[in-house]
Amino acid sequence: MLADTSEHKIEIVDRKIVGKYEHLVSPANGSVLQQANPQGATLAFGCDRHDHGCGLILGYVNPVSKKGGITSIYVARHARRNGIGSTLLRRFTDEAQLRGCNSLHAFYLGARPSTPILKHLFETQGWDETRTRTIYSISQADGRRLVRAPWMRRPVLPAGFAIEPWSTVSEDELALLQTEHLRSPLYDGVWPVAGSSYDHDTTVVLRHHGQLIGWFITVRVSPNLLRYERLFVRPEYRKFGLGTLLIIESVHRHQPYMRSSEFAGWMTNDDNAAMLAFIERGLASYITRKVAHHDLVKHLGPPQLADDEHRIQAC
Repeated sequence: MLADTSEHKIEIVDRKIVGKYEHLVSPANGSVLQQANPQGATLAFGCDRHDHGCGLILGYVNPVSKKGGITSIYVARHARRNGIGSTLLRRFTDEAQLRGCNSLHAFYLGARPSTPILKHLFETQGWDETRTRTIYSISQADGRRLVRAPWMRRPVLPAGFAIEPWSTVSEDELALLQTEHLRSPLYDGVWPVAGSSYDHDTTVVLRHHGQLIGWFITVRVSPNLLRYERLFVRPEYRKFGLGTLLIIESVHRHQPYMRSSEFAGWMTNDDNAAMLAFIERGLASYITRKVAHHDLVKHLGPPQLADDEHRIQAC
């Protein structure tokens, strides 16, 4: 609970007041915050102190899938140790539950000053860690060394195969993929959700005799970070090593645009033996840094009813 409720006020964020909370999110989440809507999918609560934002939680709710998630939670340094983070997390959870969500998802990063604080915050409110992944980053200097590695040479593709930019994918092809996705879990976790956040210089697709059979999606997270997001090749074509060729092509396309202060990064499940072996075999000596990524979930029950509502239902 807040230590001083006379000074601090928790409020749901909408477009009228979003300006006083913009300094509490990263540039990558700034556009997300602008979409905050009390009745919409993007949900945010802020903590106001004397008409200045000092805490914010940002996330989403989807009553159709009954899932929600937390994108960001931050309390200004001068306002910490007042229970603001705990109160914001509790308010977001309660609202998601009222909107029909049965689970919430979140994450925190390791090896940061905030890591023990966030770990304790989520644990005390009943969140469970589901898996640990690792984020790998390569700087511009290490990236330039990487493209000169012998195995990074652009190969000649087998007959009938072609790597093309994402811009060649038509609306009809996306609609067909969407239909397949609804019938099968084949694309779970690698679904190429269309959006302006794709980096169109480095996102590439794989075709076989014109048919779309794979992709490597990259996302511009911030001016200084390009994230290698989703790699997919249809199962019947994986024996040809085409996923590696997609990575090679994207990395080569990235180099001419890579700023001196820029990093490229990607995330791998710690139980993905094939990818970990690939990293150890070909990328380990080029990795600039790596950070643990802890995924969390909180399972929600039905909304808690007030005493009067319990009595009405009992009648």
